[in-house]
Amino acid sequence: MVSTFEREFPNTKYLMSFFKRHETITSGGSCSTLRARIPENSPFSIAGFYTHSCYTRDDKRFKRAEEIFDKWAAKGLRTFERVSREKGIEYKGHFNCMGVPNPGIELFIKNTIIQDEDEWRLYLEEVKKHPSPEDLENAKLFARKALTSQ
Repeated sequence: MVSTFEREFPNTKYLMSFFKRHETITSGGSCSTLRARIPENSPFSIAGFYTHSCYTRDDKRFKRAEEIFDKWAAKGLRTFERVSREKGIEYKGHFNCMGVPNPGIELFIKNTIIQDEDEWRLYLEEVKKHPSPEDLENAKLFARKALTSQ
């Protein structure tokens, strides 16, 4: 039986990786998992999807968005680049967006990253909106572009 994906993208050899939760990818677990799934010099290209509990790097509504992202979430995105380089496969880029943190990560963020009460209140209001319908639509657009580009 041919899947919808195979019908729509019949000559595609991609490995799409999805990571949720900032703690998994920064701990190195996702990097080793991704390495294990991809053979050396495989015919695949890689495109990454990553939800995290930080602002996105370019969110200008929050003055510390870039600083927080670079310190706490960017490691996960660099995993895709590093593994594709190590495995000798094409890297098609990544899509990332905020996602609601689990209680342990929320507590970590409050105690370690965002300690100012006003900033914390704004953060909680924002993070609970994600992934939003717009995030999901942007993820679909990224996937389509990654799958159709040569």
